[in-house]
Amino acid sequence: MDYLKYEMRNEFSQCQKLDMLNKMITESRRRIVVKAVVYRDFQNSDQEALVEILRAQWHAHYTDTTIGSLEATGDLAHFLGKATFTCVAELHGEACGIIAARIGKASQQTQKYWQGVYEKAMSDLQFQDTGAHAHGLQYFDAEQRVNRQLLERSGMSGSAEVVLLAVSPAARGYGVGRALIDAARAYLASQQALPAYLFTDTSCTWEFYEHLGFIREAQYVTSLEERQVLPEEMYLYRIE
Repeated sequence: MDYLKYEMRNEFSQCQKLDMLNKMITESRRRIVVKAVVYRDFQNSDQEALVEILRAQWHAHYTDTTIGSLEATGDLAHFLGKATFTCVAELHGEACGIIAARIGKASQQTQKYWQGVYEKAMSDLQFQDTGAHAHGLQYFDAEQRVNRQLLERSGMSGSAEVVLLAVSPAARGYGVGRALIDAARAYLASQQALPAYLFTDTSCTWEFYEHLGFIREAQYVTSLEERQVLPEEMYLYRIE
């Protein structure tokens, strides 16, 4: 019996040591990744990697990845066509996250360029799958309608907004999302544009914004009919 207790204590001690070692290795890897992440402005060469991030997060339900990629390209073009500020997180030479914000409207050049990208993606989508194209337009129209209601309910002005935040699953847990938010906040603060707002919904990681202390100013619960297109709930958060 004493021998058995000794063996159990010894095994437990070894397990503790292994657990501590694994934690040390994990923390060491985390620090290496954190140090390896570079933050910079968006470059056109980032488009492919960012489209894949959006496709995997928002359009993975399509078995044909081409359809999902075209919809994700339309999403990216829609958001960047409004942006007056971008910050990309780069890891090992590839974009692993992005944040985009706006104060007022983007330049005519920016709007024109991304409108062209959007129209090309939608044209290709219609050619590939008319059903997906129709559903995408229906979603966009419904989302814009609800967002206008949320903004009106919040009582906020519509001039300063975080329009996009996306982080690759491979880069999560390393503070990338928080760093991107901090970059957008710094930009908005430098232009005396705070408070700002952002839209999100239950299909996204909205809990992250509450963890950062953002204030939910307005909420919209969709009807059963609307849920054929939209998520169950949609929110507007205030950014101080």
